Parts: sequence; structure tokens; C-alpha cells
Amino acid sequence: KNTLYELEEFSHQNVLDQYVKEMANPSNVDDVINVFSKITDSRSDLADKSLTLEWNTWRGLLLMDDGKITTHMGLDLKMQPLYYALGKQPDIVCEYDKFHLAVEVTLQTGVKQYQSEGESVERHVGELQKKVLDSGDSRPVYGLFIAKSLNLDAVHYFQNLQNMPRPSLRHGGLVRIVPIEIQDFVALVSAAGPHVPVRSDSLFNFIEKSCRASVAAP
Repeated sequence: KNTLYELEEFSHQNVLDQYVKEMANPSNVDDVINVFSKITDSRSDLADKSLTLEWNTWRGLLLMDDGKITTHMGLDLKMQPLYYALGKQPDIVCEYDKFHLAVEVTLQTGVKQYQSEGESVERHVGELQKKVLDSGDSRPVYGLFIAKSLNLDAVHYFQNLQNMPRPSLRHGGLVRIVPIEIQDFVALVSAAGPHVPVRSDSLFNFIEKSCRASVAAP
């Protein structure tokens, strides 16, 4: 490999590792919440709200520092977003003691949300689940889908995945995805605020409860 390239990679990784440590601090909670407010405010002057949503969701998840939180988006040396996560993978992948989590975010609304996100989110979560199972890891895999406002067709699509009569062989079982709105994620961040850095148990309990509710839904 090119020596200069290796040095740049090493430097970027060091900056990233330091940023991850610094984010697990209560002083960052208000900033994360304020950025979400700008994303959802139609009057704000953010240049790319979709890119900022992906970046800020990653930052919100970093407030829970007992797991490995990996964003697939491009970041510069100031940890500012450069480009979206590349296709064929979740926006963010979290590995915790009890579970794995694939996170997908969107500002798409209405029928476009269902058409653009439904099958692709299922595929990303399902492929992660199969990869985890094939590695011999028995921890459950979940998906978290975050949108500004949820389309009912998309919600029903994700609910139906958990109520399939037969588990998907291609994905190694039922694909479990919890759809929530940005305001719900902000509420989770806000509740965690006084306790940052917090363990992921509260997130796990929330997801498990949501999955049980989807199975029970008519």
C-alpha cells in the first residue's frame, strides 16, 4: 500500500476513535437534539438534511457507548459528513452485548417511502442477520427504521415481516424491523440524557417490546 495513504487512514481512525469517546458525554445531548430540530424544521438552512440525519443519528447512538457503532457514511477529519452510506448495506450497524442492530434513516414520506425503503431495508437487515448467524453468533438481529413521518404502508410491511407463516431461509429467520419517527428517537436520546453514557439495555427493551407489539397487532 501507499505509505501516505496508510498514514491518512491511521490518522482518520485515531480521530474517529477519539470522537466516539468524546460523544459519550452528557454535554452532547442538547447538541444532538438541536440538530434533529433543524432537520425537521422546514425553515432551517441546512444544506443537506438527509445527510445530516444519517450523521446525527449515528451521533445519537454514540451516546450509548457500550457497543460498537459503525457508520458507513464518509466522514472528514473533523468528523463532518462527506457522503451517504454506500448501497447494499445499512446506514449504521450497532453491535451490543445482547444484540445487533441495523439502522436505516430517511426523510422520504408518503408512498415514496414505502416504495424506496421497504424492500431495501428488509434486505439490509436480513443480510446482516444471515451474516451474524453464519458466523456462529447467536445474538438476535433487529432493524430500526427512522423517518420524519411514517407511511402506513411501510409500517404494515415491516409488521407483516414478523408475522410471516414461515421464516425466511434466505435471511435465516424472521426479519424484525421497528419503525419509529425522528421525534421518537429524540425522546429516547432525551430520556438517556441525564444518564449518558448509558448502557444499551433500555434500547434493547424498547425494541423487544415494539417487536412483541407488532406480532400481536391484527
